[in-house]
Amino acid sequence: MEEEHRWFERSVNAGMLYLVARVEDKVVGGASMHPQTGKRAHVAQFGIFICDGYRNLGLGTAMLKEFIEIAKKRGFEILQLSVFANNTRALNVYKKCGFKEIGKLSRDIKFLDGRYADRILLELHLKDHICNL
Repeated sequence: MEEEHRWFERSVNAGMLYLVARVEDKVVGGASMHPQTGKRAHVAQFGIFICDGYRNLGLGTAMLKEFIEIAKKRGFEILQLSVFANNTRALNVYKKCGFKEIGKLSRDIKFLDGRYADRILLELHLKDHICNL
């Protein structure tokens, strides 16, 4: 546990941000934002996960809106993410919020059973952005 604590401390000190979605005392989802460095310091990458049984309740949308506002306040210009190509619900939410598809990573993920999954890359330019969710 001490090693995990040190990792988390280093992450936070590097400017990473974590949000946790809780229902009562149970963690049911989370999100993270990872600022890039150097010539990519204007970019933040992020990801969201919601546990089975807690999807379609608006938790992911709430975290997405919160991250967009935080990214704007921190001066980022671009948010980037990737999502499984078959996760149409998430893709629709991101696109409604203004994210644009910029690429596809074919067979990027390989599961233990040998199946592959594609990931879609999306980005959002934050300047003058208004989320329509």
